[in-house]
Amino acid sequence: MTLKNEGQGFALADGIALFEEPDSDALAGTFLYWISDLTFFENGVKGYAGRMMRVFLTPGFPELVLDVGGRVPTLVEVMNNVSATFHGISSVYIPHLDIFSGTIGTYDDNAIYQFWDDGTKSSPWTAYEVLDHGDPYKQSFSSGWSGVAVMNWVEVDEVAEATGIDSSLLTLETFDTLYEALHTEAKEKLVDAQNEYDESIVSEYSAGHAIVPTLCWVTGVNFFLKKIIL
Repeated sequence: MTLKNEGQGFALADGIALFEEPDSDALAGTFLYWISDLTFFENGVKGYAGRMMRVFLTPGFPELVLDVGGRVPTLVEVMNNVSATFHGISSVYIPHLDIFSGTIGTYDDNAIYQFWDDGTKSSPWTAYEVLDHGDPYKQSFSSGWSGVAVMNWVEVDEVAEATGIDSSLLTLETFDTLYEALHTEAKEKLVDAQNEYDESIVSEYSAGHAIVPTLCWVTGVNFFLKKIIL
């Protein structure tokens, strides 16, 4: 499989993520990376940029993340029993190392993944996320993590066997359709989350300002009574 010849590629990633929560255990997970919509660049350097869907293959993984205070990027069901998040991917060839150095970014979060592709079946992978105080989720204050994994590049028939997705659906055209639907629904969910977050902030702010005059009034009355009594 070559990304340039086929216009898309697949990798099965197995790894761990360790969240910042003290005493929490590392979480193990398996994911499918479906990479497509690629643009290749050759002008002094050689590389590519593309779009990617990350399909969750470990049952209950999102719930495990929430249990340790983390946040899962906006998850959308793109097929029956197939849920994914959306990402960007880029990679550049490093001549003196004879290797492609790549990065995967999460479009609705600040997690960063780095991988190194030497043309063999497996690519090592590291990732991290720091706290994102602009994230409209309460978990943004405890969602820091670091991780390590291996990306095993696979063919269409291997993807079908590992995921149960019919191989006839693993096409460029299907990716475009699913990615567009995923992107649209994920953005809608993010807007809803932002609105809910904003409303909660306004509510807390209003409640706090309602308490302050009351406390001032009570404090003033107490001071006045003490003056009379004493």
